[in-house]
Amino acid sequence: MTEPLTTEEHAAVTAYALAHGENWKDDLLADWMDGRTQGTLQHLRNSRGPSWLADYSLADWPKSLFSNEQRGA
Repeated sequence: MTEPLTTEEHAAVTAYALAHGENWKDDLLADWMDGRTQGTLQHLRNSRGPSWLADYSLADWPKSLFSNEQRGA
């Protein structure tokens, strides 16, 4: 299982999504491929890659902070 995003990583992705609207994933992928990102967003590209972005949902982040053990499962 992939580690959940840190608060900083989630904040960077959320800010990008809010700034780019409905097609934010397509825009971020294009920015990644053209080397137009820096800092946290570039780190996510290098560490998680485009396949992670395709599967990622902003709504999943809070749920991923809790392991099954913490949820009592």
